[in-house]
Amino acid sequence: DQSYKGLSNIGATCYMNSLLQTLYMTRSSDKQSINGSITKELSKPEDSILYQLQKLFGKLDKKFPGEITTRDLVKSFQWQDE
Repeated sequence: DQSYKGLSNIGATCYMNSLLQTLYMTRSSDKQSINGSITKELSKPEDSILYQLQKLFGKLDKKFPGEITTRDLVKSFQWQDE
């Protein structure tokens, strides 16, 4: 029995969350595009979208206890109010 967990909405992220959950559920068995060795090449992993996506999917893979949020991924987009 496989139980899945959703992503929490941090404020108007429901569309992004549905896309992320679709990508998570449909990704191929070859996970190199996300699970590669990108973390070794980063000076600031918190700014890397790929790293944050890797971390998020890792939490979903491991049935992370507690709330799973996209907050760190959204921060990695570095969107600024102007």
